[in-house]
Amino acid sequence: MKEIKETSHQNEERKKALKSNRHLSTVVYEAIQYLKQTPSVKQTPEGIKDFMQRIRPYGLTKVEQLMLINTKPTAPVDIQALIEESEERLTEEQVDEVLQIVDECLSPLEQVEIKQEPLDE
Repeated sequence: MKEIKETSHQNEERKKALKSNRHLSTVVYEAIQYLKQTPSVKQTPEGIKDFMQRIRPYGLTKVEQLMLINTKPTAPVDIQALIEESEERLTEEQVDEVLQIVDECLSPLEQVEIKQEPLDE
């Protein structure tokens, strides 16, 4: 009887794990599909490594660095949108330097075809 209960419990655990894996697979798939439509798809490992080394002195969080790589900002207003409290943390000169680093290290935006999903009205 004990073995039957243990087997039943193991089966329930397996079902939960499979259900969880399906959800994880869906999230991973959707994330990949989204990223294929952003400038990040054209980035090279060398460019990202160079970017990460050169951006380090600016004290940006890992999330902020990732957002810069994924969106490849081209204007100071983009930096304001991506970096929390950028006005207090970065001078105008530093914002220009960050934009220059992004431009020099990350692949050109023109090479990326960004597909816009139509908005439902």
